[in-house]
Amino acid sequence: MRVVILTSHHNPGANIAVKTLLEHTALRKHAIEIVGIVSVGSFAFNQQGFRNFSRMIQRSGIGFTARLVLGTTAKSIFTRLTKWFVPRRHRSHFEINELAARHGVPFLAVSDINAAKTLGWVRTKKPDYLASAICMQILKKASLAIPKSGSINFHPALTHQHRGSFSAFWTLANRWRTAGATVHFMTEKLDDGEVILQRHFFVHQSDTIDCLNKRSAALGGRLLAKALVKLKKQRQHQAIKRRLGRLFSSPTRADVRDFDRRGGRIFRFWRLFRF
Repeated sequence: MRVVILTSHHNPGANIAVKTLLEHTALRKHAIEIVGIVSVGSFAFNQQGFRNFSRMIQRSGIGFTARLVLGTTAKSIFTRLTKWFVPRRHRSHFEINELAARHGVPFLAVSDINAAKTLGWVRTKKPDYLASAICMQILKKASLAIPKSGSINFHPALTHQHRGSFSAFWTLANRWRTAGATVHFMTEKLDDGEVILQRHFFVHQSDTIDCLNKRSAALGGRLLAKALVKLKKQRQHQAIKRRLGRLFSSPTRADVRDFDRRGGRIFRFWRLFRF
């Protein structure tokens, strides 16, 4: 089985999910070959990207947006610096291009996952499946049509509880007792396909958005590997029938105020600087 991974660079959760997937022993055991990794930027430096950024500030407030950007940027810079100063055997976080090089997988960094150049590169890999691991852009019909057998996605939440974005925020804001990860077939609609595998874990009172994102990412990487094995064994007809939950987007300023008032935290700063 030939698989192309779609993901995002400068995203801590994406790094964890891809690393977990690539290191999973089930891939080699079941002759599942990762033939390419395509990574898109978490933020596009173009007119649309700045428009989206401006809309988020207007909706969620500059304070919340700034804290998100600060955490992601600090972790990205720290990961890049440790590449030069910390021995590889002591590190647990790696950039996507590093992971690709370590595992001998062809790598392509792009700004648009649906661009003709991107689709052409993916077609040359002749994938049986596309596997999305926190790819920050929505795949269009032309992209979904490339793989021979289909496309699957890791969603960092339980899809009967949460669909869309900011899953960790909404888990804490709604005081849900469980969070998790879902691997499902991809369609043109967001987080809409049949569930292949799903697992949950309990939310702790001390959890932050960063903690939940990391736990979901590690679980999602494992589930992606297991889902590919399931598909390799042609057991995709055993997809789980689940009702779909509400489609969430970015929080409003009122949601953020309520989150802060309840003691919610995006991250604990010292935890960003772990090898």
